[in-house]
Amino acid sequence: MKKQLLIVLVLSAAEVISGQQLVPGGFDHVGLSSYPSEPQLVEADAQSFYWISGSNVGTSVNHVLLPEVYSDFSNLFFIKYDRDGIARKSNFIRGASYAENAFSFKGGLALGLQSYGDVEVNGNSIPLGAADETEILVTYDPDCNLQKYRKIWNLTYSQYVNSGFAMDPADGSLYVYDIAYEPLELIDHGTLGKDFPGQYFYVIKYTRDLDLEWVYEAGFDPDLSGNSPSYQNINVHPGSGGGVLVTGSYGTESSPRIHGRSLPAYADTYGNFAVLLNGAGTSQWVQDGPMNGLGYRTGIFEAFAMPEGDFVLAGVCTTGYFKLGNAEIVFPGGENHENLFVYRMRASGEFLWGRAIQNMRPNQDKKKKSAQSEVYRAKIDQDAINWRNKVLYLAGYYNAMSGLSIAGRTLDAKYDEGIFVAAIDMDDGAEQWGYGLTSDNLNLYGFDADRSGNLSLMGSNYNTQDLEGITEAATGVSDFLFHVGIDYTGKALWYDNARLSSSLYYWRLSGVDLEVLPNGEVFSSMYMIEPNSLVVGSAVLPPAAEAYSSWLVELKADISLGGIVSDAAGSPVYPGLVRAIKSAPWGSYPVVDSAWTQDDGSYEFTDLYPGNYVIQAFTDPVDYPEGIPTYYGNSEEWRNALPIDITPDIHANILNIELSEVPKLTSMDGSGELSGTVSTEQGTFLKGTTAQPSKRTGVILLGKAKKSTLAGEVVAYAETNEQGMYVFDYVPDGDYLLVVDVAGLDMMETHEVTIVGSQVVSGLNYTVSNEGIYAGWPTAVS
Repeated sequence: MKKQLLIVLVLSAAEVISGQQLVPGGFDHVGLSSYPSEPQLVEADAQSFYWISGSNVGTSVNHVLLPEVYSDFSNLFFIKYDRDGIARKSNFIRGASYAENAFSFKGGLALGLQSYGDVEVNGNSIPLGAADETEILVTYDPDCNLQKYRKIWNLTYSQYVNSGFAMDPADGSLYVYDIAYEPLELIDHGTLGKDFPGQYFYVIKYTRDLDLEWVYEAGFDPDLSGNSPSYQNINVHPGSGGGVLVTGSYGTESSPRIHGRSLPAYADTYGNFAVLLNGAGTSQWVQDGPMNGLGYRTGIFEAFAMPEGDFVLAGVCTTGYFKLGNAEIVFPGGENHENLFVYRMRASGEFLWGRAIQNMRPNQDKKKKSAQSEVYRAKIDQDAINWRNKVLYLAGYYNAMSGLSIAGRTLDAKYDEGIFVAAIDMDDGAEQWGYGLTSDNLNLYGFDADRSGNLSLMGSNYNTQDLEGITEAATGVSDFLFHVGIDYTGKALWYDNARLSSSLYYWRLSGVDLEVLPNGEVFSSMYMIEPNSLVVGSAVLPPAAEAYSSWLVELKADISLGGIVSDAAGSPVYPGLVRAIKSAPWGSYPVVDSAWTQDDGSYEFTDLYPGNYVIQAFTDPVDYPEGIPTYYGNSEEWRNALPIDITPDIHANILNIELSEVPKLTSMDGSGELSGTVSTEQGTFLKGTTAQPSKRTGVILLGKAKKSTLAGEVVAYAETNEQGMYVFDYVPDGDYLLVVDVAGLDMMETHEVTIVGSQVVSGLNYTVSNEGIYAGWPTAVS
């Protein structure tokens, strides 16, 4: 088989060269005759994602997968793409032009939408009737086929709703919530708000199959509230066991009646509240506190449920003071400025720790969004991402001239406006690192992470740009979009700027959204309002013929990386498999790509993204019965592997691996036997959420050096079966250590065994956890 030759470069495992760009990979566009709705992106799984947009009445739509989207109607349409950016499936809804929110569960799609006319879903008519508007939930399977739809309300003339939508990622159940000013008839339930004389908020829960599960309502105490009691900033945050945390604020002289008690009314300040509902929609407790001012935007914008029932909450404060229960956050001099904070509380509401980020940006009024956020709009004001319940990535703006210090380091301040990212330990609230970028005019549109903890941001600049760690960023052009990648230590990995090739007017190119798939594939969503060529980095994409167009562009690394796998005699290893395993800050490392060896022992990766990796070679057990998995650096254990920093444009064929081979033990070697089971602890990211056998996991038998606890040479290698069991037969007399090899996980405890004669030692069990590998059964299993 012919092998493509690679350019040989020297690799460094230290610093990435700053300023390197990704290049356009796959791209697609939808042509329109007028403005589109903002084309949003929603991850479906590790291999695919949805692109969701819409058009108004009179707008023609041109895409090969949307032939039935006619200009006679407003249309909400979506396309499903694979990891290479190739359009695979699509569907559409007539009578709506945008989704209030969209979610994916097990590869399918759920849409929460609003319409001001009749709606048609795959030939099914949903009439508006006598109402002025309606809200609808629609679900699709992974092939974009309609599963179910339901109309939420029976509204009458001049009744309006503006519900928010949220999904529980554990089971795909959906929440509908908002503030209402009059009684509303909920289909399959009855009238909401009939027990409240004024304003109230509601939370409605539906199953994944769109069956109504429960409804929660809360109004005000009429004896303790003023003339116009009001709620603001109502948000729902799915918790554990099907429950939900509801947060919000309330106006002056207002006393919400929640969980059987009236919350304090304040004369000169808004109040904050949080109420925890269990899986049946019953309140468990309520907390309250003042904000020392009229901060409409002050409150919790994100809350992440932890496995033990805790919540980690992220909020914004514009009054300089926030209090909720026994959580109290103070920002000296922070009035009328955005200041972000994070804190953790128990399932009981007890405060554990708090962290304030006093960035002192003048108060704004934008939106927030990410892969895990609940608001579905382009511009982000602040956002938070939960990485493996271990690290919270927090993003927001800062006044660069006032300075911002994170983890003891002051961020860049070359230009007036800044965007920061802070990494915060979710166990204790410690600041791990901060990253900053500045310009004279900034917007943030996208913020996402892959499963190795690397981050990507997307936004816009006017004509200035300063990215920490990037020394070659392009400037001198106006009105452009930026993309930047950061690893889990806060080090810049890559950047890409996008602009129009030529335009007489500003703001003709608008950014909308960014999607990063688990293995690191980056996709950017944007639209332009004139026929023009899109320039990404140094590449020019062909222009769309239509007056308006929405674009999806993959940002791809120009990488070819490989080497030769050979045996100790220098002969090529074929057949064989080589895996690229991406480093992560905690837990096991994810396998992100694999390549077969060719008949000359060569292998090549072309789909990797920048980051830190270890490379591991496997052999065919039939052709190489004595071969055992070997890492680059010729090590059998990942701890001794040579890590590699991969930059965006690296081309190298020097990652040669000499296969380790260990002769199988026979009856001529000994007569002892060692056996045990390897299990995966509940909640471990390696396998899933329940304790189970760790299948096809390598176990290494090491000889123990004499008069030492140090390991010697490899004596034998075994792999666990479907039940997680392993056995070493014909073990000779001696002292041994048993090591389980999972990339990224250290041995916290190691079985040490002495074999004499025909001794049989069983029960040498190990458990794989996020913290490492320990001896014994999983703690969650008796």
